[in-house]
Amino acid sequence: MKNIISILSHIFLLRPFLTLAALVIIIGLSIQQSFKLSINSNQIDLLPADGVEVVKTKEVIEMIGGNGFYIVAMKTKDEKGRDKKVLSSVDAKKKGNMELFASEMAE
Repeated sequence: MKNIISILSHIFLLRPFLTLAALVIIIGLSIQQSFKLSINSNQIDLLPADGVEVVKTKEVIEMIGGNGFYIVAMKTKDEKGRDKKVLSSVDAKKKGNMELFASEMAE
């Protein structure tokens, strides 16, 4: 290893223009190759295409048109009146009445 380093250091010191030309060529090739790089931020492309989750996700993207955040709103039948209890307990907590809040949440 020392022999290789000493040979290279002699070449660099004895032929500086050859070294400069080699560095310019290497930098030019590096810049040329860097323009060919691209970034793919779609992580679905990185997963195997035959995976069940990938297929289902692609179906959702085709239906909706994107793969951002999804919000699902659901409404159920409140047969026991729980919605009113939760709303009254939230109101009690906002007003600082922790006893009423605790009793409403317990029910």
